[in-house]
Amino acid sequence: MVYNSDMRKAAFWAYFSVDYATFIYLAFFSGWSTEWWHHFAWLLPQIFLAQLWPLYWGVIHWLV
Repeated sequence: MVYNSDMRKAAFWAYFSVDYATFIYLAFFSGWSTEWWHHFAWLLPQIFLAQLWPLYWGVIHWLV
């Protein structure tokens, strides 16, 4: 298929929008507990989503 940079850019920003929304939720609605490990909780969704990069790019290449 034809390479479509606009679609890739849109998917790229959609990915980071989800990541950013997760961070905002944890920052403003979790209360940032005084437990030390809660300060690193926002890393967990990033670590999880990072595992999906191969699948993510595979779907994008299939679409475009």
